[in-house]
Amino acid sequence: MSESLAHTERLGLVALFRSLGPSAPTLCQGWRTADLLAHLVLRERKPVAALGILVPPLSERTERLTLELASDFEANIRLFESGPPAWNPMRYLDAMVNGSEMLIHHEDVLRAQPGWRARVLSPQAQQETRRILRGAAQLMTRGAKVKVRPDPAGTLTPASGEVVIRGDVVDILLRVAGRTENVQVTIVGAEPDLALFENSRLGI
Repeated sequence: MSESLAHTERLGLVALFRSLGPSAPTLCQGWRTADLLAHLVLRERKPVAALGILVPPLSERTERLTLELASDFEANIRLFESGPPAWNPMRYLDAMVNGSEMLIHHEDVLRAQPGWRARVLSPQAQQETRRILRGAAQLMTRGAKVKVRPDPAGTLTPASGEVVIRGDVVDILLRVAGRTENVQVTIVGAEPDLALFENSRLGI
């Protein structure tokens, strides 16, 4: 049985963390690699403490715990590499729900480095990323002021009140997740709709 996208992207991210160290930049604003790694560990090891990611009143506590965790980079790499602990249901749902998280954060690290180059995913990984995009796009663009339609095939024509995002499936996923730096997409639509899109908040 082939490995899931979540698993292969986790291993790729672990390799990047080890090669770059704790102080390398990421596309997550204000976060070094140590901070991003701490976020991932907190999400899997202390999910209640990580609620501040989604619940603004708890964000200060989540930020404090993330900073505390970030101090032990090597230990965090080992924890992250081993995956969610046995008591966490995410361990058994990893292949189903963690593909987008691992892929996006792998790209967050890779694309923040000088001279980065886009990866070529395997056909299986491309297929799984397309499936993830179909499911995640609506959730990630729920804050948009216009309808957003991903278009990796480049065949859609935007109607009034919507924009179409064309490009590689990974780049489109990154864009609907709210990334703008080092993302290679073309956004098509009427000028008023493009303006509304650019002023929209995307991502979780």
